[in-house]
Amino acid sequence: TQLKLTGIKLNMEISELQYDAEITGFVRRNLLMMVKEAVHNVIKHSNATTIWMKIDVNQNQLQIAIKDNGQEGNCHKIIHDQPGKYGLASMRKRALDIGATLDIQNLKTGWSIVIVYPLKFISALQYYD
Repeated sequence: TQLKLTGIKLNMEISELQYDAEITGFVRRNLLMMVKEAVHNVIKHSNATTIWMKIDVNQNQLQIAIKDNGQEGNCHKIIHDQPGKYGLASMRKRALDIGATLDIQNLKTGWSIVIVYPLKFISALQYYD
């Protein structure tokens, strides 16, 4: 809804899971809140016209990559926490709380945020126990 109001285009790619992954409600909520904050930052700070989001599973990891085509910003100023600005600090804390990694990069055009969360898969045999 927020993107529609701003005119920012969203391109989303989601890979298909081969097996069921065990993700608790706590982890799902924190992943959702990190993605929400990343999109909010694009809307508020980047002057982007497009966001690319890719959700992929490989090597027992869930990877959520968010990239935009916004203006190049001051990487040090935005990546490092500022007084009164808590968005990135809360993203870092959420990642730490669930055992995920968070990588934030300033690109020539826009930003890249990658969240990686280690997965535990439920084997087919567990369904019959």
